Amino acid sequence: MDDKTKRASILEILKDKAVVKKDVFEKTKNVFDDLKKVIQEFTITLAEDIKVLDMPLQVTSLEKGKYEIRLTIAGDVLVFMMHSNVFDFEKTHKVHRTSYVKSDNGNSYCGMINVYNFLADSFKYNRVNDYGYLVGRIFVNQDLHFFVEGQKEMGFLFNDFQNAKLDDKAMLSVVETIVKHCLSFELFTPPYNEVSHVSVDQIQTASTIMKMKTGKRLGFQFNAEEDLF
Repeated sequence: MDDKTKRASILEILKDKAVVKKDVFEKTKNVFDDLKKVIQEFTITLAEDIKVLDMPLQVTSLEKGKYEIRLTIAGDVLVFMMHSNVFDFEKTHKVHRTSYVKSDNGNSYCGMINVYNFLADSFKYNRVNDYGYLVGRIFVNQDLHFFVEGQKEMGFLFNDFQNAKLDDKAMLSVVETIVKHCLSFELFTPPYNEVSHVSVDQIQTASTIMKMKTGKRLGFQFNAEEDLF
């Protein structure tokens, strides 16, 4: 292969992949900006509903830069984070079996928004050893088609990648489904053997108890291939 042919091959790759990926990133960034607004509006509405019911619960949203927003509801914090990279899927993934992707391989490139569930006290008391759990992953492509990987409702309500588009209405539905899912699971006590020993430093520090690992059991082992379509 001569230099001219090599350059032509490189240009073809850039045309087919790099340009599409750049477009997907920009579209995902715009989607995430819209998602942040949807979350903020959801927070205001929910806070008003809670106030009417006279429930002493905290509902807030906090934007943490371009690629993160946190939604705090009572004892839970949901962290929405946009990944800075664009992804494709294994050829065996069900995305590639759709006629939508078969008609244009570029449709399989997706931006990704991860959603994590933490305990609010983990941030409040700076418990750096506490766990957060991946609740779901939102994938969106150049045409704003999307699907969500997750457990239960998320696994079957948002799996029509070929037809579904991620507009404000769909975003709100995703947010509400994730919130409902996370609030359905309770805090579990750490196994006794994991907390049966404590150091002198932990006892002498004001945040003694806070240093013991805590997390929420979501009953969820993440599986990217689990009946998504």
